Amino acid sequence: MAVLVDAQGDLLDNIKSHVSTAVDHVQSGNTALQRAKSYQKSSWKWMCIAIIVLLIIVAIIVVGVLRPWTNKSGA
Repeated sequence: MAVLVDAQGDLLDNIKSHVSTAVDHVQSGNTALQRAKSYQKSSWKWMCIAIIVLLIIVAIIVVGVLRPWTNKSGA
């Protein structure tokens, strides 16, 4: 009977060790997910800013080429 109790005690210690390791991995994974979420928000913000800047540059080029304020009739 003592041998079975000792074997089960070792098994329980092993399970406890694995659960503790799993908790550490879950906590580090949660931290990584939070960091990834903030990176994603930052990346969307910068992409929107880049698109707006690009649209402004395109608008300036189009206005510069078309020059709607000049008189095209030649008079």
